[in-house]
Amino acid sequence: MKKVLVILAAFSLLSGGCAWMGFGSDDSVTTQSEEAQAAEPEIQADEPEPAKTTAKKTAKTTVKTKKGAKSEAQIKEELDAKARQLVAQSARTLLPNKTHKEVKKVGSQWVATYMDVDTQNISTEMHPGKAGQYVGTIRYRENIMQCKGATKAAALSAPCEKAGARRLTELISYHGGQWQD
Repeated sequence: MKKVLVILAAFSLLSGGCAWMGFGSDDSVTTQSEEAQAAEPEIQADEPEPAKTTAKKTAKTTVKTKKGAKSEAQIKEELDAKARQLVAQSARTLLPNKTHKEVKKVGSQWVATYMDVDTQNISTEMHPGKAGQYVGTIRYRENIMQCKGATKAAALSAPCEKAGARRLTELISYHGGQWQD
């Protein structure tokens, strides 16, 4: 019987705390906070800081509202601009490129090879995801260019021809009001 009472008392303390048992009340806390407010001067009401904080919160809410108010057409335009930016960056950093060709001897000829990104033919698609989020698809092509010559120097200075292409597809996500790389 004693074990049951101990378990019941422990359970009541864990589930409801001291307030359930009648120990300690919120009246003493209220009295203490009222005394603290009475002891502090009335300067708190005249401080401009809470107004600034409220203005900042309002401005942030307005920005969030503006981001949320973007139409799908505006988001698609942003995707197109981001795709052009990313493909141009790929064209600048891709190796081997036109200025740094890879030269190999194939049979009796020398062949200089490089990659060229087609920045003119970019396609984008936008698919809805969760609320306010989208997944974008960027498709573009890397052309494989080859220049042939009898010597290494001749291959580097010879006119080049398209030998093939690689189709690339990249995924990009939209959240937080912008496209994320």
